[in-house]
Amino acid sequence: MNLGELIEAFRDESDDKARSLNGARNDVFATDDTLIRFANEAQVEACRRAFLLSDSTAPMCSITYAANDASVPLDGKILEIRWALDGRGEKVHVLKPGGCLYPPLGWQNDTVTGDPKSLILGIDTGRAHLYPRPQDAGTLHLTVYRLPLERMAVDDDVPEIREEWHRGLVDWMLYRAYSRRDGDRHDPRLAAEALSRFEAEFGRGHGARNEEWSRNAPVHSLPPIA
Repeated sequence: MNLGELIEAFRDESDDKARSLNGARNDVFATDDTLIRFANEAQVEACRRAFLLSDSTAPMCSITYAANDASVPLDGKILEIRWALDGRGEKVHVLKPGGCLYPPLGWQNDTVTGDPKSLILGIDTGRAHLYPRPQDAGTLHLTVYRLPLERMAVDDDVPEIREEWHRGLVDWMLYRAYSRRDGDRHDPRLAAEALSRFEAEFGRGHGARNEEWSRNAPVHSLPPIA
């Protein structure tokens, strides 16, 4: 389904097809602009919950560094790093604070340089630290789970997630529309039913706190209390 078909499916489901006498859209429930926003929200929510987009070729997956760089920036669309390779194709360990493979105590003040063997997360937001610090410039090649690269804006735009999951995005659009308190068709029951279908397809939302814990905490750590 493309964006136009997602919007049309929403209007079929919600019976929202009113038009004025001259044929122009005269929506009583949600404008196209609102539905475009909801459709983009839906794809982002689906990716946050189910890690649907795995990538090793987008520009964000290739990170260059200079000699003696302490850390490298990470694109904000990266949800999680699955693994990392150096320029020779050798594995670089992706580590988190407190993990059993964490570098030795005092590693941040270590003056040893060489080829980075570890990419350390959870120290600075939006960055990953290199250990040891690189002796020479180089490149890391990441495989990541990520958010969609581009926002859908016109009818022909297609969601990045697999086609069989597109219909589930409509349920988020219905949930958001029926949840609006400023409309005549606010309906908590229909909103809850639509959200339940969306969660059955993509899972329940974990919230920012739990997402950040999953991204940066060592495997043996306990998750935060809900």
